[in-house]
Amino acid sequence: MAGVVLLPNGDPAAEAFLWLDQVVGDGQRAPADYVRESSEIDGTGRFRILVPRAGRYSLQARSREAGPVALEVEVDEARPHPEVVLTLHEFVGIAGRVRREDGSPAAGCRIAGWRAAELPDPLDFDYAEAGAETWWYHGYVAAEADGEGRFRIGPLEAEGLYTLSFQPDPAVRENRALRTDVRAGTEGLEVVLAASELRGAWLHGPIRCETPIGGLQYVLQVKRESSKWAAQHYQNLFDPWRDLPVEEGYYRLEHLTPGREYMAYFRAEGTGLQRIGPWTGDPAGTERELVLGAPCSLEVQVLAPDGLPAPHVGLLLWDDEGFVGDPFRRGGLDPTTDRDGLHLFTDLVPGRYRVTAQDVSGSGRGEATIDVRPGERERLLLQLTQPPSRQ
Repeated sequence: MAGVVLLPNGDPAAEAFLWLDQVVGDGQRAPADYVRESSEIDGTGRFRILVPRAGRYSLQARSREAGPVALEVEVDEARPHPEVVLTLHEFVGIAGRVRREDGSPAAGCRIAGWRAAELPDPLDFDYAEAGAETWWYHGYVAAEADGEGRFRIGPLEAEGLYTLSFQPDPAVRENRALRTDVRAGTEGLEVVLAASELRGAWLHGPIRCETPIGGLQYVLQVKRESSKWAAQHYQNLFDPWRDLPVEEGYYRLEHLTPGREYMAYFRAEGTGLQRIGPWTGDPAGTERELVLGAPCSLEVQVLAPDGLPAPHVGLLLWDDEGFVGDPFRRGGLDPTTDRDGLHLFTDLVPGRYRVTAQDVSGSGRGEATIDVRPGERERLLLQLTQPPSRQ
């Protein structure tokens, strides 16, 4: 695929970044051979990018001089794709002033911005080591307040809600930062770094477990504007689990955004998953007891309509929040039954699940609901039924 990237005034965007992402259906996992390609842009704004196979792709371009642009394209091996013209949007930013409680300018305060609830909270992203280019390439924007506390951050997409993080002392690794959601294009934003607000909303409570707790970890999820849930931050770019200290039998999550809806998953050595939430971030704090129990699992055996074991049947496991099994497994396709019609779901959160089974040929389908109890290995026998014949 070839084309050109232009600035809003029609000039070539010679310093833009361009990449191609395979489009995966909503709610599906990316296949193991997921495609992501990038391309350099020459001095005339032109590019040529490899498309390894047919399919749907998102072609995206970003520049420091203008707002980003994305175009979804369908690639067919039978015919070449016509030349693509990508015109970047006008520069849209967020501008304002940040000051301390005593009214003095918060000179040097670092401001980071990212699309609200669409990107992980970069708590452990080392800006100093990675540098501004790496930070920006991954979809984040950053700036520092000047001597009068004024800042301007961008370029951003023309529309949308952004989370801004104001970190008064970038040298402090505890990341005590005020977070607020702001619409792109906002001018004259006034931010006061009140000590009480630097903590943000928080979740805390006692931990109840029959065995000594070791290696407690958590995943914090936030509800997107699209009403879907996404990991709030990552231990690194690929692992959403974060270590959480335990102090005298209590846990504590801080630096959450007030008014935002959250859900948290927990695990420890020798225990199964446990979920708290959903709950809404409250500056006064939210107290919830964390009960950790033995791991639980679910073994499903699928039978064909004739009563024989059904191999290679696709399975989906939904809980009451709409997740598929363990929501943190990465890569691969949806699970299928083995030659005996069996599949074992492990590391489940106790609760009620809905199992759906679909034969790859479309000749049979089944569905059932089951309660998975803490510390138990539940078993479910599911027989496929044939769909009504079409006349």
